[in-house]
Amino acid sequence: MKNASMRRVAVETALAKIEEICDRKVASFGSDLESDYKLLPTGISSLDTLLGLTKPSVVRGKTLKYATTPVAGGIVKGGITEIYGPESTGKTTLALQMIAAAQQRDELCCFVDLGRSFSKVEATKLGVDVDDLIVAAPMSIEEALKVIQTLLESDAIGLCVIDALGALQPHTVGNTMRGIPKSKASLITQVIKNVDLLAAQSGTTCVITRRMNPTYSRPAAGDSAIHKAAKTTLELIRPTKDVPSYTLRLHKHVPANFYAGDGIDPKVMSI
Repeated sequence: MKNASMRRVAVETALAKIEEICDRKVASFGSDLESDYKLLPTGISSLDTLLGLTKPSVVRGKTLKYATTPVAGGIVKGGITEIYGPESTGKTTLALQMIAAAQQRDELCCFVDLGRSFSKVEATKLGVDVDDLIVAAPMSIEEALKVIQTLLESDAIGLCVIDALGALQPHTVGNTMRGIPKSKASLITQVIKNVDLLAAQSGTTCVITRRMNPTYSRPAAGDSAIHKAAKTTLELIRPTKDVPSYTLRLHKHVPANFYAGDGIDPKVMSI
């Protein structure tokens, strides 16, 4: 059995060999990893407060064990943020505001318009520099997958918004596996898996919006895949008699270790 110093050298040699094989660093000691998630502010102060984190308070150079200080938050870099809700609740508007905030931080942004909802005039009103925004409008799920994959693999995109996932239909011709056409749900799940992997590798922030149909109790194609992959999940709700303003609910925020459910209510804010 090798002693401690010999084991350390052997492991470091193995890690260097893995990096050489994979052309990138895929394994390391925990001390070399970043301790915190990197966050991208949304540009909406009340939402950033809702997505805020806490850190140990420090007084006169000493860390107080049980005291915490709130820190402005944001959506996760290198991860997926899910925005869902009924039609016409402001999902695209919220995503465009996030793009405007990211552009102010010199991030290159793209908008993959699957629902054909992009308006140059409205985007400009929200502060988006449309001349510096990449807009793609694929015609099918397969085409969308190729577009998104190519953009994320460029390692140049800071924020990628995929608007109205589920609005497109798959190609039936040529899209088969052993003669059986792939379902829409399986294709959307494939998109989510690819986006999640490529976002983590490139550090790109990905925002995916999807429409929730309140008339159906069953989830739409790919909904469960998005919800599982998302680091942050936001729900937009229409005004009601009891709540006259639009409402945003935070159901999940991994950096803050927040999950609604099991007796924990979602965080709510009016917008």
